Amino acid sequence: MRNLTFIAALALGILAAPAAATITITTNQQDAQGANILFPGSDVDGASVIGATQSGYQLTFSTLTGQTLTTPAQGQARVEAVGTTLNSLNIAATDGGTFDFIEFNLFSGASPVTITGFDQNGTAFSLIFGDDAGENLNGENFFLAMTDAAQSIRSLSFSGGAFTDIRQIRVGQNVVSATAAVPEPATWAMMLLGFGAVGVSLRRRRTTRRHLAQCA
Repeated sequence: MRNLTFIAALALGILAAPAAATITITTNQQDAQGANILFPGSDVDGASVIGATQSGYQLTFSTLTGQTLTTPAQGQARVEAVGTTLNSLNIAATDGGTFDFIEFNLFSGASPVTITGFDQNGTAFSLIFGDDAGENLNGENFFLAMTDAAQSIRSLSFSGGAFTDIRQIRVGQNVVSATAAVPEPATWAMMLLGFGAVGVSLRRRRTTRRHLAQCA
């Protein structure tokens, strides 16, 4: 019984203290060696559009303010708003998975802009970029969001400002599909409790058999 109590306490400890991620967001132009996100070769309009790497990993780009998004048929792969400037966007893995980093160019913007990343536990990391912080976000604005070792990004969004489009998007190649994700802390806890219950059951059986043998 003591073993089961210890395992239950360990499981509760795992649930109470999930691993924390650190998402760093910078305006430095860097070549993170990620995979380019490509879009369809024809206009696609809607509240969300999907881009994909050559290996088939998909990202969904969704509007946060009711804008209509489009991926122009000609020119560089990019996402823009129909008839207006792009002032907000959410980027997430289409299948609900995660990625290590994402690099993108918010082109011809006006500051300030708030960029928020969510880690695999749903914890938000936000930073504000703009003239009030000493940055001039007109022209090309390269952003890089990345995590520390063994952590991941579930989604990234930006709001505020007024940008022509988002382009030159690269996503970390070490991506994790939701269908192949590492078990959540709750799943580990249930597994530990299950193993503990099996161990206690086997121990009771051995004790019962020894008792019957002594009585025989």
